[in-house]
Amino acid sequence: MSHKVFALVPAYNEEPRIEKALKKIKKYVDEIVVVDDGSKDQTINVVKKMGVKVVKHKVNKGLGGAIKTGYKEFMKSDCDIAVIIHGDGQHDPAEIPLMIKPLVEDKADYVLGSRFKGDQKSMTFGRSVGNKMISFLWRMATGYDLTDFLTGYHAITKAALKKLEPEKWSNRFLVETDMISDLVSKGMRIEEIPSNCIMTDRPSYLKRQVALSYSWCAVKFMFKKNLTNKF
Repeated sequence: MSHKVFALVPAYNEEPRIEKALKKIKKYVDEIVVVDDGSKDQTINVVKKMGVKVVKHKVNKGLGGAIKTGYKEFMKSDCDIAVIIHGDGQHDPAEIPLMIKPLVEDKADYVLGSRFKGDQKSMTFGRSVGNKMISFLWRMATGYDLTDFLTGYHAITKAALKKLEPEKWSNRFLVETDMISDLVSKGMRIEEIPSNCIMTDRPSYLKRQVALSYSWCAVKFMFKKNLTNKF
């Protein structure tokens, strides 16, 4: 059975970077949709000139909002696998065949590209420690032996997405762990592949307040899971 791959590309003020990223992505997928999340620069015009479909948010809704919009486009497409790959070039599109392999072989419903199984040389020490601490908490909360819950680089089957509840996910960065919570709650199969992080001139979003929010959500999920298991 042949599979068609859909690239969901969230973008916010990526005018200097997105053309290079899309040229690489095109080699590995059947369809691309860029979700321009209220960019104030010329991101949308760069994408349109390349002949790539773009959906524009009038205002910035956040990463979660962009992902939800993109998944709606995926559900309308004839593709059966979606890959989330950011428009800033931090993810290597050459890894897409490896990313979708567990899905094609029906060994997983959802795949993460782990930076901690790949080359971490380009990741700063502080960023690495912060991500590892948050992933440790989520590993404890979910019981899933995953190393990178905040990778931003994912792949999912259409069949799996149909069983999830995106309307309950955060519109902001907490969407990363909301998706994992939803998948775990529904007993989905999650796998990881090694992924090499390509650091760009984009500032990291993993600020102290965001890190604390991720950590608190892990504690809440653990409590909810334990409470559910008791009853």
